[in-house]
Amino acid sequence: MAQITKTGMSELWENSAVYGESAAWLESMYETYLSDPDKLETRWRQYFDDLHSSSQPKSASAGSYLDNGFKVASPNHETSPKEMHDYFINYARQKHARGFEAETGYDHEKKQVHVLQLINAYRFRGHQVAQINPLGRRRETVVEELSLKFHGLSESDLDTEFETGSLGSAECLSLRRIQKILQQTYCGTVGSEYMHILETKEKRWIQKRLERAQGIAKLNDVEKINILQQLTDAEGLECR
Repeated sequence: MAQITKTGMSELWENSAVYGESAAWLESMYETYLSDPDKLETRWRQYFDDLHSSSQPKSASAGSYLDNGFKVASPNHETSPKEMHDYFINYARQKHARGFEAETGYDHEKKQVHVLQLINAYRFRGHQVAQINPLGRRRETVVEELSLKFHGLSESDLDTEFETGSLGSAECLSLRRIQKILQQTYCGTVGSEYMHILETKEKRWIQKRLERAQGIAKLNDVEKINILQQLTDAEGLECR
């Protein structure tokens, strides 16, 4: 059986608190030492002072911080177990939040593209379902490209705001409002077919005035009479 010297016994006695059931108690004492050392008895404060000074590097750099703002090292401060625990909890929460924001942002950007495609679909094919029959009978035509589903959108997106692109309206509107403007402009009592025009400026000129009016022609009596006169003249030429 190996003999234990007096020096060996002293070392074991001095370090016995580190092991077994005393470890948790010692850790709580160390927490107190790091947060409020005056609460400890002098002998325990001295014990941790000695422990700290023996493990302190000879030259310490300036305080360093982890990426989420938690301070974890400085020349005169040692990170306690609680601080490290709090750091990892906070880091995990922030990482989850960043991941959620990235996923949400990507989903919104994808739907943004679909909204612009929906706007273009109404410009190309809205006239096919316009209510231009003077007898009031509704068209039986169904154009799938004018539906939300066709563009990967749904009613749950109606209250989400999107950029409107070149739509003759505010820069950002809810999908509900965008859809209403498109339906009033291209599917009302006026059928507009102009996307075949090759000159972009001409096309934009028509588009801007149609979408700002939203299917409602604000004409005074003189303008209305003038339009009626031109229509009558055109009909007269056709009958000759």
